[in-house]
Amino acid sequence: MCLPHLRNRYAELLAPYESEDFVAKLVTQLNSYSASPKVQIRHEANFAFPLVFDLAEAKGWRSVSENPAFRAMNAFIRRLDKFSASPWTIRTLKVDIERDFTLVGIFQGQYLSIESPEDDLFTYEDFKMLETSDEPAGVDCPPARIELGAAPAVDTVPLKAVDQTPVVSIADQTIQTTLQTKAGIDLDNLHPQNGPPSMQNQRPASVMMIASLIDNPTNLGGLSRISESFGLEALYIDNLKKAAHKDFKATSVRSEKHLAIRELKEVGVPAFLLDAKSKGYEVVGIEQTDRSGILGHEDSSDQKEILTGDKSAGGQSTHVIRSQDIGTLPKKCCLVLGSEKEGISAEVLAVIDRNVEIKTVGVTRSLNVQTAGGIALYEWWREWGGKN
Repeated sequence: MCLPHLRNRYAELLAPYESEDFVAKLVTQLNSYSASPKVQIRHEANFAFPLVFDLAEAKGWRSVSENPAFRAMNAFIRRLDKFSASPWTIRTLKVDIERDFTLVGIFQGQYLSIESPEDDLFTYEDFKMLETSDEPAGVDCPPARIELGAAPAVDTVPLKAVDQTPVVSIADQTIQTTLQTKAGIDLDNLHPQNGPPSMQNQRPASVMMIASLIDNPTNLGGLSRISESFGLEALYIDNLKKAAHKDFKATSVRSEKHLAIRELKEVGVPAFLLDAKSKGYEVVGIEQTDRSGILGHEDSSDQKEILTGDKSAGGQSTHVIRSQDIGTLPKKCCLVLGSEKEGISAEVLAVIDRNVEIKTVGVTRSLNVQTAGGIALYEWWREWGGKN
C-alpha cells in the first residue's frame, strides 16, 4: 500500500479530532494528489477530498468550505460519473469518518472484505471477552479513546422452497450445450498417449525464451504462464528471486511449478546465446529494427530487386531474400525479448541471428512484452506444432 494512500486513510480518521488548520492542510495535500500522474494516488485523492470537505462544512470551518479553489475541486469531483456510480472496490469504498472510527470498524470493517478478503485478526467478540475478563479482577480501565462499536451485521438470505420436479423439453434434448473446460479435467491427460512416464517430462516445444533483460515481476509472471502453456523447454530470467515476488505469482498462476525457470544474468546473455548457437539453436530477437522481418512472413516487404541479364533484352528480375529479413521462426530457436523501456541492448543484438517484429496497424506501434511473447509463441506453434 502506497504512502499517500495510508496518509489519506489515517487523515480521514483523525480529521474530526483535529483543528481547522489541520484539515486545511489536508485538503491542500489532497488537491495536489488529485493531479498525480499515478492512477492509484489520483483516485484515492479524488474520493477522499469530498469526504473531508463535507466534514469541514459540517464543522463550519470556513477557511476550507469557502475557499474558491477547494469549492471548485469539490464540485468537479462530484460531477464525475465514477463518483456518483462508483464500482464496489477498496478504492471507492465510502467511509463515514466519525461513525466507522471504532475498533470494529478498524478490525472488521467492510474494506477488509473487498477484492482480496482477509481473515479477521480481532473480532467484536474478542474485545467483549477481554472486557468481561477484566471485570472480576476489578481492573479500573480508563475511558476508551476509541469506542468498540456495534457488532458487525451478519447477512442472512432466507431459503426459498424450490420445486424439484425436473422439466425436460424436446428442445433440451436436441440443443448442444457448450461446456467451459478451462478449470476442469482434461480426460485425455489421464491416459497419456506419448509413451512411458519417463518421457512425459519432455517439453514439446524446442524453444527457449530469454527474458533476462526484463525487470518487471508482473511481466515475468505472465511470460512464465505463456511459456508453460506453450510447452517451452525453459524460461531464463535475470534473478530467480523474482519468481517468488507476489506480483510474479499474481500473473503466473503457479505455472512456475511446471516449467524450468533458470537464472541467466543480463551480462551473461551474449555468451549464453553463442553457446546455444553452437548446439544448433538459431537466435531470434523480438525487436523492431531497420532489418527486422515481419513475424509470420517469409521475407520482408522491402526486398531488394536485382536483374539477371539485360531487362531491355528480356532479362528477368528476381528478389533477393536476405536471411535476416525472414519473419518465420526456426524449429529450434532461442527467442530473446527486450526490456520494457530500452528493448534489446546493442551487446545482445550483436549475437542475434535475426530479428522479427509483429506487424501492427495502429498509432502506438508497440505491444506489452507479455503480449509480444505470446504472439511469437503462437506463431511458432502455428508453423511447427503439428510437425515432428
